[in-house]
Amino acid sequence: MNTTPPFSSADAKPLPLAAYWLDALWRAAETAETLRQRAANMAEHEAAGMPPLLHFESEPVATTGCCG
Repeated sequence: MNTTPPFSSADAKPLPLAAYWLDALWRAAETAETLRQRAANMAEHEAAGMPPLLHFESEPVATTGCCG
C-alpha cells in the first residue's frame, strides 16, 4: 500500500517563490520610502520659498544680432 499523497510537500518549491515575494515586498517598501523622502524634500523646499536649486555665475555666450 502506497501512503505517499499524490502531491507531497517535497515536490513543492517554496523557497524561490518566497524569495520572489520577499524581494517584491522589499522593493515596494524601498520605493515607498524613496517617494516619502522626495515628498519631504519638496515640502521643505516649498517652505523655504522655492529658492533655485543650482546657483552659479554665468555669462552670455552669443550676441543677439543675426549673423555676426
